[in-house]
Amino acid sequence: MSRYPFTDNPDGWFFVARSKDIRPGKLTSMRWLGKEIVIWRCEPDGTTSVAVAICPHLGARLTPEHGGKLVDGLLVCPFHGFGYDDSGNCVSIPSNHQEPSRKCKLNMIPVCEVNGMILGYHGETPHFQIPELDDDGWTTMAWGSKLLRAHIQDIVENAVDLNHFLHVHGYKRIGPVDQPTVDGCHFTTGMTVTGRLNVPFLRNTYYDSHVEFHLWGLGYFFWETSSSDYGLRTRSWIFCVPDNDDLRLNYAVAIGENEGFNTGAMRLLPGRLLRRILRSLVMYETGETIEQDRDIWQGKLYLETPQLIPSDGAFFKYRQYCQQFY
Repeated sequence: MSRYPFTDNPDGWFFVARSKDIRPGKLTSMRWLGKEIVIWRCEPDGTTSVAVAICPHLGARLTPEHGGKLVDGLLVCPFHGFGYDDSGNCVSIPSNHQEPSRKCKLNMIPVCEVNGMILGYHGETPHFQIPELDDDGWTTMAWGSKLLRAHIQDIVENAVDLNHFLHVHGYKRIGPVDQPTVDGCHFTTGMTVTGRLNVPFLRNTYYDSHVEFHLWGLGYFFWETSSSDYGLRTRSWIFCVPDNDDLRLNYAVAIGENEGFNTGAMRLLPGRLLRRILRSLVMYETGETIEQDRDIWQGKLYLETPQLIPSDGAFFKYRQYCQQFY
């Protein structure tokens, strides 16, 4: 992208699919970081394989839309019937009983599966892992998705862009702010805020909360919010997946099951119903917050030397952290 002096595909872990959407015996295809990929779940152990959807024999596409299929656990090419195992090795050629070449191997994408999500690694051998979060006491995740024309680094930069919370999102107060820390590929920071809801009929409602942000690369952005005003804890994720000039922004929300609105008639609702309502409200809030940033993200330029003011936030520490992924 000409607005940025670096590639739009940094190294790191990027969202592929929800675990529940990839079932044994089902071949799925999608666009991912400018490539067409196929995903399948291996039997009987249930592990997931992801490969670039091109047969190394003569370049046929292996997507189900072009005839690729799973047969007895092998991914079979529609052109000559070459069969590939879950490691990407060609182990079967139906014609003339010939042995496949050892070099005839799919371009496999390293995969990890955490908290009901399948993530693929872009780059050489993965040099960091995504931690599994303890989801005991939390609802399942609700999901949304938006398509933008923006760079992934700008999306995640919002975590340190303190003043935009005031001007764009209508927050009343930011602070105190935790100093960002970097531990290898893990970046974390936090802050106390007085925020404003973007939910209809509650737009003049303000709340105090503490937010803790965590980044593991640019493709995995997670934050946890706790509000003593309402006895509410939320977890939120943004998973950005670049695709040439486009960016697929997937977002998800979970609610702490042992918490709830400690106010008004909301206290009278059954716990499960209350948490579903709260999760829907937070999902709506998250979607509205993204929309408030959309036009800015899609139009802004990357400045190598921005003219910052002291209250802007730890931009340079964040950008220094990002350099390791290019």
